[in-house]
Amino acid sequence: KELLGTKVQGFIPAEPLDVEAVKNAASQSLNDDQKRALAVSKAACAALAMVHPAHTSYANYSDAEGALDNVITSEKPDDIRLAALGALKMIGSVKSTAALVTVFKETANATPVRVGAAQALGKIFAGTAAPAEVFDALLGGFADEAQDVRKAAGIALGEMMLTDEQKNAVLTGYRVE
Repeated sequence: KELLGTKVQGFIPAEPLDVEAVKNAASQSLNDDQKRALAVSKAACAALAMVHPAHTSYANYSDAEGALDNVITSEKPDDIRLAALGALKMIGSVKSTAALVTVFKETANATPVRVGAAQALGKIFAGTAAPAEVFDALLGGFADEAQDVRKAAGIALGEMMLTDEQKNAVLTGYRVE
């Protein structure tokens, strides 16, 4: 007997062995449960992405933020990762820096996912000093072959308060001639 939570997936009689029952139990799929779980995950991310900025100052979203970090660094479908990145743009904090930088720098990630990571970083650090790891990752994005990644990196850096040295690195290192 195989149990999935409180749901019975199938029965295999002990005596005598019924080969057809074994084949039937083995052929049943968890795809429907996985699809429902992914849909719930996407809906939860979308709901968090709609949080009004005024609400982030008095509500504690740290547990949700940790879960969102796990989603964006996982092998979940891109639509769910994009929903989680949208939520991080609204409720993300400095705590998500490492996950967002990892997602942005990973060139195997789809371009929209990397763009979403850059956008979230720009939102989190808007008007503040850019930590070295964030600055370096976004500056490296200027050399990416995907134009959308380059653009998102530039916009994110433009939202941050850069030091004179960082501004110089942007202007001299990636000047279009």
